[in-house]
Amino acid sequence: MENTALEPKRTDSLPGNFEEVTGLAKAFITSGYFADTRQLAQAIVKIQAGRELGIPPVYAMQNINLIRNRLCSSANTLALLVKRSGKYNYQVKEHTDTVCSITFFEANDGKWVEIGESTFTIEDAKRAELVKPDSGWVKYPRAMLFSRAISQGARIYCPDAIGGMYTDEEIRSIPAKSGSIEDLGTEKLEPDLESSNESPKGASLGSIRTVLTKKGYQSEADQLKALGINEFSEIKDFEKYLALAQCLENKPKAKPKEEQPKEENGQPAETTGTQVLITRSPDSVKTLEQMRQACFKDFTLQPGQVLKELNANSWSEITQTPWECYLQIAMVYQDMAKAEGM
Repeated sequence: MENTALEPKRTDSLPGNFEEVTGLAKAFITSGYFADTRQLAQAIVKIQAGRELGIPPVYAMQNINLIRNRLCSSANTLALLVKRSGKYNYQVKEHTDTVCSITFFEANDGKWVEIGESTFTIEDAKRAELVKPDSGWVKYPRAMLFSRAISQGARIYCPDAIGGMYTDEEIRSIPAKSGSIEDLGTEKLEPDLESSNESPKGASLGSIRTVLTKKGYQSEADQLKALGINEFSEIKDFEKYLALAQCLENKPKAKPKEEQPKEENGQPAETTGTQVLITRSPDSVKTLEQMRQACFKDFTLQPGQVLKELNANSWSEITQTPWECYLQIAMVYQDMAKAEGM
């Protein structure tokens, strides 16, 4: 590596004040190109966060996400922030399917001085229970190891360059159950990231079942079927399933046969309205490929659009199960359908 420090990042492409941030946010929302950001305030937060980190507005809109009340981004963004800081740099020392080691440097009198090394192994991932069937850790171990090694090292050696940011994958991997959660980068996650049996919004099994009961799903069997699970013990993220319960339509009452839509030419009569009903089960969405096909058939989403809805840049960044991914997208389109029907 050339032993000459970089020039600090340029800021001439960044908005200069809040009025410029707001103007850009309005333009981005109106354009419709950023499907995951539908409210002006969300766009303002993304652009302002990027501004504070020296990230241009369009890149910030595409790569800064809010997951579990924490701003985060991809490993590539953290690597970019380190490289562009002008103060820090890194070099990949070893990168295989089982280990990734990255050496970090700091500028001192115009020269790069080694300040430490970050290593993450597949054994570290297994100890943290990150390696799951059909996950990115199984399909793209090299990419996942780099992601953990760069984020771990950047927080230890370059915290001022990345603003304490975590990657999307790290935040999503935090289990939604009680118990302390220790990051593998030697530092404790802030309390607001620690999960419990109840989410910050007060979601619990009781609140989920209460919502379902009010919507007409009286029996336990009906409630389980509505949520697409076999047992309530399968629920780990109470907030997510509470949101799903709130998005479900009221259970339809049985109609007399003569009131049912009649078939024409052997084909079922078309139904009207803009409702998006979640009719699939976990058994039908077990793999990423099944999830992609389901999203295309149900919501006409191409693979790239699916990634965008999941706030991911590549399939290797996805740590949720395929069924959880499908539910996340289905709930978004459920909300959109309701809005269109108002």
